[in-house]
Amino acid sequence: DDIVVPTYKMSLSTLFGKDLENVKDVDGKAHGVGGGWDKKVPKLVWRGRDSNERRSWFVDEVAAKNMNLIDANISKNHMNYYPTEEDRQADKLLQAGKKVDRVAFLKFWRYKYLLNIDGTVAAY
Repeated sequence: DDIVVPTYKMSLSTLFGKDLENVKDVDGKAHGVGGGWDKKVPKLVWRGRDSNERRSWFVDEVAAKNMNLIDANISKNHMNYYPTEEDRQADKLLQAGKKVDRVAFLKFWRYKYLLNIDGTVAAY
């Protein structure tokens, strides 16, 4: 399998869409939150939905066996929304208490390594 690394421009368009005026603001905040390379948590971090089987595989098979190096979990969906109560009950990971709250975007910058795994939504 290939490792896909998005270009800087692709990352900007993903994060800001047409609102590129905020790039310097977020870049500055990200450095301030992370506090410089030497102060960052020496772990790989990932959060996201279980919208791709590779995401679930990574959490269950890789991250779970390397918790000292990797902080990865499946996140609850936005606002913990489900179209129906039946859909909520059908979410086996949620019912088992295995889904975690989403992480605020800037908190990712506290870590040295950020992972993006392909899925149907942004990985945060």
